[in-house]
Amino acid sequence: MSYPRKSESWRRYLTFWRANVQRDIDAELRFHFDARIEELIAIGVDREEARKQALEEFGDVADLRHDLRRIDERMARRRGRMEWLGGLRQDLAYAARSLRGSPMVTGTIVLTLALGIGVNTAMFSLIDVIFLRQPAGVVNPEQVHRLYTRHEFANHKGPIFWPGFDYAHYSAAANAIGDRGRAAIYRRQKAKLATGEDAPSATMVYANAGYFDLLGVRPALGRF
Repeated sequence: MSYPRKSESWRRYLTFWRANVQRDIDAELRFHFDARIEELIAIGVDREEARKQALEEFGDVADLRHDLRRIDERMARRRGRMEWLGGLRQDLAYAARSLRGSPMVTGTIVLTLALGIGVNTAMFSLIDVIFLRQPAGVVNPEQVHRLYTRHEFANHKGPIFWPGFDYAHYSAAANAIGDRGRAAIYRRQKAKLATGEDAPSATMVYANAGYFDLLGVRPALGRF
C-alpha cells in the first residue's frame, strides 16, 4: 500500500489545459494522510506508529482513489455542461438579434424548428411508454421490487450493492421471504443467431417458471 508523492496544492489552480483528475486526487489524499499523521503525533503517538494507524484508518487506497476519481469526473462533466449551456444562451441571444433583419431566413428556421420539435415530441412519447411509465400488463406494479445483495469487504469503505443473483442466493432469498411475498429470478444475455464475425445477435431472457405469475402478466393469446 503506497501513497503518491506529495503534490503542490497550487497546481490545481494553475491548470491551463484539461484538469488532471488523478493527480488532484493523489494530492488531496496525501494532504489528508499527512494531516492525520500530524494529528496523531500531536496527541503523543510515535511518528512510525502514527503512520501505521493512518494507513489502517484510510483502508485500501486503490479503492478509495477509484471512488474519488469517479466522483471528481462526474463533477467535472457537470461543470462542463453548465459552461456549455451558458455559451448556448449567448449564441441564441446573438442569433435572435441577427434574425430580426432577415424575415425569410427566420421563417425557414421557424419551420425547421417546428418539424424538429414535432419529431422530438414523438420520440419522447415513445420513450415515455417504454422507459418512464409503469409497465403495462403488470398487476400492482408499485408492489414489485428488485432485490440487491449487500457485500461488505474489509478493505472497502462502506457496503457494495450488487443486482446479480445466482440460483443459490435466489433460493435463500425466496425462503427468507416466505409467505410475505413471492420471488422470481431472471437474467438477460446477448447471443449470436448465427456463426461468423458479422452474425446478428439478439437479447435473450432466462426466467424461472414463476416469473410471469409474480408479475400478474397474461399472454394476449394462448398460454405460457
